[in-house]
Parts: sequence; structure tokens; C-alpha cells
Amino acid sequence: MIREEVLEQLHQVKALREILDEKEELLRTMKSIALEAMNAGDSRRIVLNQSFQDLQNQLVYLESKISVSFPEVLNNSIE
Repeated sequence: MIREEVLEQLHQVKALREILDEKEELLRTMKSIALEAMNAGDSRRIVLNQSFQDLQNQLVYLESKISVSFPEVLNNSIE
């Protein structure tokens, strides 16, 4: 019984790690876009802003996926 529980926890950790890796990549891309926008012209800045907003939406989705799929991880990290 304990072996199965440990294997399930391992599976959950791997799944969470994949989501967190994706979140990290999104944040890096958002940072890159923000840095580029600082020196971009108006028309380019509009395009970059739209890309940034799209990434923000993806980030919100990933964060909600984490909170729904892994509530016990969040609860343990707060304690």
C-alpha cells in the first residue's frame, strides 16, 4: 500500500514539475518581451503588448491548474 502511495506522489511531483517548468519558460519569455518593449517603437510595442497579454493569460491558466490539481502542495508550502 505504501509503495503505491509513494509512486502516486512521485507521479504528482513529476506532473507539477512539468507545469512549473512551463511556467518558468512563460515568465522568461514575458521578461524578454518587456525588455524589448522598453526600446521598441510604438507599432512594435503594440504587437509586443498583445504577445505579453497572451502570455499572461497562459500564466493565469497554469496557476489555476496548479491550484486545482495540486492543492495539497500549496497547503503544505504555506504551513
